[in-house]
Amino acid sequence: NDKEFQCAKRDSLAVYHTFLNPVPPDLRYIGCWNEIPLSDRRKLSIDAVDIEVDYCCTKCAEMNLKFASLRGGNECWCGNNLQKYEANQNPISSAMCSKKCGDSTSPPCGGNTQAIASVYRAECPVGKWGPKCDRNCNCWEGQRCNNIDGRCPLERCSDGWLLNPDQTCSRQCGHRKFGINCEKDCHCAQNTGCDNST
Repeated sequence: NDKEFQCAKRDSLAVYHTFLNPVPPDLRYIGCWNEIPLSDRRKLSIDAVDIEVDYCCTKCAEMNLKFASLRGGNECWCGNNLQKYEANQNPISSAMCSKKCGDSTSPPCGGNTQAIASVYRAECPVGKWGPKCDRNCNCWEGQRCNNIDGRCPLERCSDGWLLNPDQTCSRQCGHRKFGINCEKDCHCAQNTGCDNST
């Protein structure tokens, strides 16, 4: 049951924000528009059978674009500038975005007309990465990591995390280790562990 996902109807476009960490499309969904509300939009050449919200969002994020817009169940558009609250650019009822991508359980991919668009966020929030934005970055000082592969920009993790060979910070310090890159030893009573970060 995907009632929380809305697709655009005739002459409308549903808008979602693309995320690259396991975050379900409903958390990326922004709204439904009568037309694609991206002033700098570009259409992706994707075979209609491959159109899915996650796929469209990922492709937009790979191009460092913040938003993905799907319409007609078979088009993917990307852009950085979401036009809000301008004349004829206000979101419309999400019920207008009822077109599904592929099977009937997919999130909305626009409306029953080619103009209506569903809009999603294409990038993950700060601190998250992955196709559904469900993985934590753990980068130094809370920096944003790469949406797609989780790499930290300075190749440095937050205290309590180890830098992996792939430049991600997904392993916590082991027992009795803490600090930057887990280089410090705990000196706690009775051989107990300590807080990984302090």
